[in-house]
Amino acid sequence: MSRPRTNGASRGVRAEARRVEDHASLLAELDALLPGPADRGQPYLLEVAVEPDHDFTP
Repeated sequence: MSRPRTNGASRGVRAEARRVEDHASLLAELDALLPGPADRGQPYLLEVAVEPDHDFTP
């Protein structure tokens, strides 16, 4: 996990922000946030940096 590149956007709305770059980090971040997003008192920005698979076929 690293600092989000959208840091300016998160500061603009006074939101906590995180950036994840792999599947395991995404799952860990979602586990920490859910199931209680309605209980949060402020917005949260989760930037998910993904790279398409070279052999992706829809």
